[in-house]
Amino acid sequence: MKLYRTIYADPPWCFRDKLDPTRRKPYPEMTTEEIKKLPIKKLVADKAHLYLWCVHTHLKEGLEVMESWGFQYKTLIVWRKLTKHGKLWFGMGHYFRASVEICLFGVKREFTY
Repeated sequence: MKLYRTIYADPPWCFRDKLDPTRRKPYPEMTTEEIKKLPIKKLVADKAHLYLWCVHTHLKEGLEVMESWGFQYKTLIVWRKLTKHGKLWFGMGHYFRASVEICLFGVKREFTY
């Protein structure tokens, strides 16, 4: 089986919408435990790196997923979201309206280019 040195993951994080728990989601969500159980370890080379998209409210869970897949957190990448007119885009949020998304970067063993 082919092993990969780069994993790019954007899992469908499960949200508990307190304002409207009946709201239909545009795609099936996965719990953190389901995401952890994905067979990523079987697909990864001995030395590899991971780009894991994570929402702000799931930062702790994102770090847990990264560790469960065998990666060590190194830093994060911030994507500043803009509208088609070049203005900041703001999500709805529960506490703050964020205008960025985060991507956790981790390595399996010390990986250099």
